[in-house]
Amino acid sequence: MKNSSRLSLRLQIRSFKNTFFQLNDLPFKGLLSDGLIKAIHQSGYVRSTVFTPLVTLRAFLFQVLSSTGSCKEAVAHVLIERVGLNYNANSMNTGPYCKSRLRLQLPHLKEAVISSGKVLHEQASGNWLWNGFRVMLVDGTTLLMPDTDNNQKTYPQQSAQKQGLGFPIVRLVD
Repeated sequence: MKNSSRLSLRLQIRSFKNTFFQLNDLPFKGLLSDGLIKAIHQSGYVRSTVFTPLVTLRAFLFQVLSSTGSCKEAVAHVLIERVGLNYNANSMNTGPYCKSRLRLQLPHLKEAVISSGKVLHEQASGNWLWNGFRVMLVDGTTLLMPDTDNNQKTYPQQSAQKQGLGFPIVRLVD
C-alpha cells in the first residue's frame, strides 16, 4: 500500500509540473524541484478531496497569472481540468478553494519564490546585462522642459512628434 501512495505522489508531482511548469516549454520549466513540490504536497492539514495542496497551489498560480486574478476563475480552471480527466465536477463555490489556499504553508511558498528567483537569475542571458551589470531594480520618470532653443538642442524632440510641436523631455533613471 505504501508503494502505491508513493507512486501516486510521484504521478501527482509529474502531473503538477506538466500542467503548469513544463507544458510547451514555458519559461517556468524547472523552477520548482520535485522535493519542494513534495514538501508542499505533504504540508498542512487537508480537508478537501478536490483542493489538495498541489491542486490549490496550481489554481493559485493560475489565479495570480490570470488577467482578472479572481478566485472564481481559479475554481473554474480546476473544474475544467477535473471534467477533462473524467473526475467528479467540483462546485463553483470559491469558499473551499480560498480556505485551502489559506492552509498552504508560508515557509514552503517563500522557499518556492526564493528558489525560483535563483533559478531565473542563473538562467538570465548575458544579453540582459546593462553595461555589464545585473540590474535588480530600476525606477524611471520623465519631465517636460520649457520649449527653448537650448533645451531643444540638449533634449531633442521625440521622433514620433511633428517637428516644432511638443516639449523637450528629460528621462531620469534611478
